[in-house]
Amino acid sequence: MCLRKHQQLIDSNRKSYRDFFGIEYNEQYLIYYTMDEDANTGYIVFIDNENDLDYIDKRDKSSWTSAEIQSFQRSLGKLQQAEASPLLNLSHKQILAFKQVLGRGYLQILEKDFSEVDNVIQDALQYLRQRNIEAARSLFLTCAGFIALIAAGIGLVLYFIGNCDLWIYGILFGILGAFVSIWTRYGKEEMTGLASKRLHYMESISRLFVGAIAAVIVMFAIRSGLVLAIGESSNLFFLYCVFGFAAGFSERLMPSLLERIIKNQK
Repeated sequence: MCLRKHQQLIDSNRKSYRDFFGIEYNEQYLIYYTMDEDANTGYIVFIDNENDLDYIDKRDKSSWTSAEIQSFQRSLGKLQQAEASPLLNLSHKQILAFKQVLGRGYLQILEKDFSEVDNVIQDALQYLRQRNIEAARSLFLTCAGFIALIAAGIGLVLYFIGNCDLWIYGILFGILGAFVSIWTRYGKEEMTGLASKRLHYMESISRLFVGAIAAVIVMFAIRSGLVLAIGESSNLFFLYCVFGFAAGFSERLMPSLLERIIKNQK
């Protein structure tokens, strides 16, 4: 019963300020409002349904000095520029949090407090940069992890079924090696988060594909006897798996391997 009364009070207040400021749609998030119905003055700052920051100011600004008006316009431009920053891969909650931080800046300029606006914008952009990087890394690692999980599952099924070409195991382990390489460098990847989801997926898949190619080259080298000189060894299964994983894990292995093959041909 108390919750119902509380909700009714919220709805009543919402209708009151919507009517006062002439808002014809449901705002997504109310940041702050103040109004004096008797004097027909006040202002409101909110986030609309399209995730845009908006404000309505019904106060008389005739008492503002030209310097204050200029500061207001300059600060408003900075806030709007910051709001236009790319938000490609963020969740709805993260976008809303970013706009809420910027909303503090709107409150400050409406109260003619321009001293901390730059700090508010810096805080908001710092939050945005961190979330963009996290989102990019998450997309990258999720895509690679999903493919690696499939490769591991296929490898297990084929192992228990038996009678499978050894080259397939080497390729699967090359993919797993590339994923481990991605995972170990997860926190060191220099990402901005400004690329599209498709590009992150393509880059992730490409790295796993390169790992598979590296594994194939290593298996050719082993089978031909150019590496280890054990092309007919009965332990080819383990060699393919181990060296295929190593080839996928380290791109540095391929140049040294190719150099050795070239030297053996001289």
